[in-house]
Amino acid sequence: MSIYTLTLNPALDVSIRGAGAACWGKLNKTDSQTLFCGGKGINVSRALKAMGEDAPAYLFYGGETGQAMIRMLRDEGIEIRGVETAAPTRINVKTIFGTGGGTVLSEFNGAGGPVSREELEALCSSLMEELKKNTGNPQDSGSFLVLSGSIPQGVENPVYNSVIMMLRNRGVHIVVDASGAALESALEASPYMIKPNLDELSSIAGKRLVEMSEILNRIFQIFVENGTRVLCTLSEKGAIYAGPEGMWKVSSPQVELKSFAGAGDTFLAGFVHTISSAGAVPDALKFASSAAAAKVELDGTEIPTLEQMGKYLGEITVERLKI
Repeated sequence: MSIYTLTLNPALDVSIRGAGAACWGKLNKTDSQTLFCGGKGINVSRALKAMGEDAPAYLFYGGETGQAMIRMLRDEGIEIRGVETAAPTRINVKTIFGTGGGTVLSEFNGAGGPVSREELEALCSSLMEELKKNTGNPQDSGSFLVLSGSIPQGVENPVYNSVIMMLRNRGVHIVVDASGAALESALEASPYMIKPNLDELSSIAGKRLVEMSEILNRIFQIFVENGTRVLCTLSEKGAIYAGPEGMWKVSSPQVELKSFAGAGDTFLAGFVHTISSAGAVPDALKFASSAAAAKVELDGTEIPTLEQMGKYLGEITVERLKI
């Protein structure tokens, strides 16, 4: 069973870290800095590669930043299916200042694009051709396609909805990890699964969700109304899953935070990797949580090894919830 990822708005991520507090409007010196490829779908492909699974990454790239991104991904052995854009690949900046409970995390993300209609059609056509070819193969039925991340300038928010509709009845399990209008539009097409965090779930609900009871109710409601599985990450509080297998909660081990970039993507990769191999939901949740915990212990968007991903399995609990 094959897994593919689509990243419409990739980036080069610059992560900087300082032990002291940052002072706005003044010169701040950092203790370390890292440069990695960014973009949620790319991170999923990278994490899956570490799990021993090739997941071709469909993406845009442009300019000197795009060329640098492609070189870095090739060095990692990631299979790239890209379309070059006139616009350069964006740059994102992640900052981590302070230590312990005083750590302050901030992100500054470029908008990305603009992407032309011709560039979008070229990338989507390439993806559709491969999926239609492979889904016609009985040995590769039930492929997974992960649609991840934000939408660049020049591309309409319903683009994920359009991809889902074009692949309907093709046996492709489409997973969406997005936010805002892009996520809400995709949900209308009833994908196989969505992976919101708490902020994104609250956006769907139209109000800030605080109490666990209302979080659980909203997750279950989405599954019942749309037939879409929901995998909602709750940071240090773990994650909740709702699907035909029931409703489950997984814990998150306590670890030292070095970088939050890519943690949710690693969680999603771990879950899809296990499920696509006919693994049970509790096993998928446990491995995903352990893998994500190992990820936040690393700088930048560095991906943990498979051995590192499994080191917290014994500390994680999974419980079935009453609906």
